[in-house]
Amino acid sequence: MLQNKESQPQQAARYSLSLKLGNDCRSKLRGITPSLSNKGQSAIELIIVVGFFAFAFLIFLLIIHQSTASQRYENRNTLVQDVALQIQQEISLATNSINGYSRQFILPPNIAGVYYEATIIDGTAIYIYSNDGKHALSLPVSNVTGEVIIGTNTILKINNSVLLNP
Repeated sequence: MLQNKESQPQQAARYSLSLKLGNDCRSKLRGITPSLSNKGQSAIELIIVVGFFAFAFLIFLLIIHQSTASQRYENRNTLVQDVALQIQQEISLATNSINGYSRQFILPPNIAGVYYEATIIDGTAIYIYSNDGKHALSLPVSNVTGEVIIGTNTILKINNSVLLNP
């Protein structure tokens, strides 16, 4: 009894464990089958991982959308400015020309898919604005009489007066 340092209850527990496992001790210990709680935990972990990646993907798409929306806005601003400068240059060209000057120029029906309007204010300024209210520009022009038409415009200089679509 002195050789064995285990107490009798520990020896009894070890003996009963070996009886329960029997001769097939190795295979039962190696092949521990998952219980329902382990399967549920795996499913929850999968849902969390998939949810995280879906959330990250949505954030990525939001950033891309913001970037392209900003680029579209800047592009439309540039195009509105180009149309306003085209009108201003046509009026300036007519003002600096001799009497009898006549020319036609065409304005696009929309700017990057957005409809717009252009008006002459008091004969001294061209005001152009988009119908969505996001883009507008006003530029000074020489004394001009008439209205701007979206489409084909005719500009004349008669008796030192510039007429737009008389």
